[in-house]
Amino acid sequence: MSLDNPSSAPPRRIVHQLPSRLKATSKSPSSTRRFRPLPSSTTASSTSEPQPSSSEWDSNPSLLFALSKASTSNALLAGKALLIATTLVGIGAFGVVSLVQYATGAYTVQDFACLMRYWTDQNLRPITDRIHRGPENEEERNATLEVAPFGVGGEEGEWKWEEAKKRMKKAYEQGGFTFWEQVALRELEAEARIERGRRQREVAVEAASRSQRTPS
Repeated sequence: MSLDNPSSAPPRRIVHQLPSRLKATSKSPSSTRRFRPLPSSTTASSTSEPQPSSSEWDSNPSLLFALSKASTSNALLAGKALLIATTLVGIGAFGVVSLVQYATGAYTVQDFACLMRYWTDQNLRPITDRIHRGPENEEERNATLEVAPFGVGGEEGEWKWEEAKKRMKKAYEQGGFTFWEQVALRELEAEARIERGRRQREVAVEAASRSQRTPS
């Protein structure tokens, strides 16, 4: 090609082509910063929580964890502890009962009941008189028998529970619930008279036995 020819086209300039990835990077640097991937270590630490180690489980055991660790030896130890505790309680109870028997002289339930009745009668006389109060005058004594129409007498030997049930049944059949209620109250009064007499005899016997044991 001749340089003297003015109509000829100038020579083309050779330009080195950059890769498409570099062009995109040079054209939009802001988009690259926006979608830049985070390091793998940072992502893992933000998405996953730290798992407790075995030492943490050992320092803070739960009930299920303790049950999972239970073995036959632990069960035997618990059984031994329960046996020892039961034995100690039994020995203590036996010692207390033996001490009370030795101090009071009552070695049976009946003797202890008589002793408590005697002690109550001697030390709590106003209360016992109030609870086991008998008829104070002739009017009250007659009032206790006026509604007992089927042979309820004043003597304690005549009163029996089997006969009292028959009388209450007969009263219900003849007079209904109202008449049965009145007869039941009188039967209770008759039973109370018998109980008062029995308690007075027991107290008298206990007082006599104590007076005999007391040296003159």
